[in-house]
This record gives sequence, structure tokens and C-alpha cells, in this order.
Amino acid sequence: MKLKQYTVLFLCGILCLSLCSCKDKDTQQTPQEPTAASENAGENVSLFSRDTLPENTYDGVTLVMDSISAKAGEKEVPVRVMLFNNPGYINCGVRIYYGEGLSPLCESEDKTKCITGDASQGMMTVSAVDTAKRMIGFASAGAQAATNDGMVITVYFDIPSDAKSGTFYPLTLDIQDFKATRTDQLDPTLIQGGIQIE
Repeated sequence: MKLKQYTVLFLCGILCLSLCSCKDKDTQQTPQEPTAASENAGENVSLFSRDTLPENTYDGVTLVMDSISAKAGEKEVPVRVMLFNNPGYINCGVRIYYGEGLSPLCESEDKTKCITGDASQGMMTVSAVDTAKRMIGFASAGAQAATNDGMVITVYFDIPSDAKSGTFYPLTLDIQDFKATRTDQLDPTLIQGGIQIE
């Protein structure tokens, strides 16, 4: 049993390292810049509550990046990646690109602080951060499929103290790997998100 866990963790680590070191220009996203608010910017952005999951109104397998509000200078703002209509998966590799000005909360120089949730229950997980690319990499793998809907991972950001009210910091999801079996690749719909300054 221990050998199986170590094998899964090893593969998970390799996947996460490849997420952060990939040099393929075609698959690499360019981080979006924060956008200044128009007078009606708050009306154009649908924000989720930090305390509850959004209602599942999605068709098919869907990964959702959080869209939340935060105050200028706020520390450790939790941002979730959520999974809906989960058919069951055995591994995933996700990149999160974040806007200039945001600072991810890190446990070390190359590892971000993250918490896993119901949708990654029972999985071995690993995360990494590349601040030069403004990218967080997260990978999970399991001996058995994870079948729950809900939160896959929560990461944390510090907001600049000089962030202007109405500024929107985009957060972009990029899926590198998401499999139901060793050979059956899933193709989830991606809902992008961000942080809106109050």
C-alpha cells in the first residue's frame, strides 16, 4: 500500500514540476493585466460569496475559478478552484495565471500555500509557484477516482495596498491534464474568474 502511495506522490510531483517548467509557447498562457473599472464595472462582474459554493448551473464537467471581492491591502484572500458535475477523475494538472500586482501566499520560494477540498478528497497533491511567470501549478493523483463536486483547491493572495476601487485582477485557469482513467482524458468547460477590488 505504501509503495502505491509513494508512486502516486512521485507522479504527482513530476506532473506539477512539468506544469511550472513547460516551455511550449503554444500551451503557455500570457497572464492578463489588471483592468481599471468603468463606472459600472461592479455590474459586469458576477461575484461569488467566499462562504458558500456557487449554485451549480453548469452543463457537463466544469472547472470554475473563483470570482470574489476584496479590499485594497487585504492579506491571505482565499481563492478557490471548484469542480461541478464530476464524472470521477484519477489525476489532474492545473495552472492558475494571476494578474500583475497580486502576491500569492507561499510556504517556500517555489511552493504556494494551498488547501484541498471535497473534490480532491483522497488524492495525493502537490503545488508549485513561478512568480516570474505569475503562475501557480497544482497537480493531484489518486489510486481511486475522486467523485465529489466542490472545491478542488484554495490558494491565497495578498492584495496591493494601493489597489484602486473597481480594479479587476484576472485569474486564468489552464488545464494540462484531467483524466477519468489512465487513458481517458476529460475535457471540462473552464469558467475564468478574478478578484474585484471593493
